[in-house]
Amino acid sequence: MTSPLIPERPLLISPSLAATIGLEEACMLGVLAELACFLPLTQANGRQWLDVDGNWAERMMPFWTDYDIQRISRSLHDKGVIQLGSAPFVESRRLTLSFDSAPTQPSLQIPGNTSPLTVAPQITPGANLIPPHWQPDQELLKQIAQYAIPPEFVWQQLPEFVTYWRERGETSHSWGAKFLKDVLHKWRNYETLNARQQREDKERQVRERDAEFLKRDQEVAMHSQWRPTRDALEVLVKHAGISLAFVEDSIPEFVVYWQERGEVGRTWNSKFIQHVKRQWLRYNSALEHSQQVNHAGQQIPHSSGRTRDSSLAEQLNDRSWAS
Repeated sequence: MTSPLIPERPLLISPSLAATIGLEEACMLGVLAELACFLPLTQANGRQWLDVDGNWAERMMPFWTDYDIQRISRSLHDKGVIQLGSAPFVESRRLTLSFDSAPTQPSLQIPGNTSPLTVAPQITPGANLIPPHWQPDQELLKQIAQYAIPPEFVWQQLPEFVTYWRERGETSHSWGAKFLKDVLHKWRNYETLNARQQREDKERQVRERDAEFLKRDQEVAMHSQWRPTRDALEVLVKHAGISLAFVEDSIPEFVVYWQERGEVGRTWNSKFIQHVKRQWLRYNSALEHSQQVNHAGQQIPHSSGRTRDSSLAEQLNDRSWAS
């Protein structure tokens, strides 16, 4: 009698074996024993080794995750039921194991036998080549995160790591430990280079600032494109209360005067501030005097007006600030 609920060959588990080594362990041991009946065995290190790749493991044990397969196979190894010759299943996606409890005696070659001997591959228990699509597991990522390494930095190192070890063709007991060491080494180098770059940037900024100060202290000649600095304008407009339009109107005269003299100096802004303040004071004094005369309604004789106008012109054209 068949049933649609039993489409595959059932697993046979010995109750006494399950009671001895555990139910999961007994179930996996039964699956592995069945795989040993039709998968080839490899003779190496005095043992018969069964090699089960990830596809066979998923096909025969679909009810377990990769972590379950790794945990249960490790339990069988720790209990001495099997000998594992592969890296952890989550990393290698492979189970290489032997049912032999102890290595068998090596076979002797019969004298006179000229038939070619097949040399078995050397399998080191616990070591394996890195798979082409190897990735760190969650436990390893948590361990790396304890060093405050950004996840994007970790994943950037993975392709180079896998390519390097596949090209070398070396085996390892734990690729996770190698990857952790590699990431820590590269992260320390990155932090060192980053700190050095930041230090060099700060030193460059200091040099540029010092160069700017030195440039300000150098004596330069007045030129047609000269303008007062922002600090000078702030002193005149914000602190002295002088109209910005008045300040702007004073620039051309100041520039032309000092260009014609051809002198050099390093305090043009100070000279300009003094010039504008004096001109502004004289301008306000003349303006107040004119308003007082108009308010009183007095008539000034023609000759006196020329004298007053001449005095005002002399005040506005005074160059005592240039001395």
